[in-house]
Parts: sequence; structure tokens; C-alpha cells
Amino acid sequence: MKKKQGFRFLAGFLCCVLLVCGITLPASAAQFSDVPYGEWFSESVYDLVDQGIVNGKTPTTFKPYDKLTRAEFVTMLAKTVLTKSEVDQYRFKGSFRDVFPSQWYNPYVNWASEAGVVNGYEDKTFRPEQYVT
Repeated sequence: MKKKQGFRFLAGFLCCVLLVCGITLPASAAQFSDVPYGEWFSESVYDLVDQGIVNGKTPTTFKPYDKLTRAEFVTMLAKTVLTKSEVDQYRFKGSFRDVFPSQWYNPYVNWASEAGVVNGYEDKTFRPEQYVT
């Protein structure tokens, strides 16, 4: 029970922080016009950017109130526990019909599935573009 509550808290926190896009920004260059210093979440956003866990949606915007996809969510979680070199061991055709090795989120989805963090759907899909609720 406590494990589920802890995971829900982490999920809620990460959803508030939002993120991930294919654009990698150098941490020192991260200045988001929509994350002003002093906002309740700004310190967390910039800390996670510095750690390489999240990126901006563009070089100058973070979009903290955008919805988070399932692919973005598992990517953030994986980046908190995997090193960059460990990510490659999860790049393979996993058990989901809609997640292919060529997709940027493939290793993160495979890690999350193997770690028991997420489940797919009965039709053997992951639905990576579906929003987290």
C-alpha cells in the first residue's frame, strides 16, 4: 500500500514538472521563459534539467502545464535510475506491438515494462502517445 502511495506521489510530482522532448539542451543554457525563478516548481525544473532527467519542449520553453504522455513519463522515471550506457541494453523489440526499436522512447518503455513500473493494454499495446491521467 505504501509502495503504491509513494509511486503515486512520484508520478504526481513528475507530472507537475512535465517534460521530455527530443531536444537536448545544455543545462547551463536552460532558461525557460515559462518557468520564471521564484515559481513554486522552478527550482525542481531547473534541478531536473541539470541532472539530464528532463528537457524543454523548445530551447526557450518548458511548457510546465502541458499534458504528459506515457512515453515521456517512463522516460523521466528511467532517467532517474539508468545511466546513459545502461539505456542501450533496453533497445530491442519488446512485447508491445506499437513500440519499435527505432522510436526514441523504446528503451525507456522496455525498461519500465521489465521493471514492473508500467503495464501495457490487453491488446498488447503500450499507447506511448496517450496522456497520463
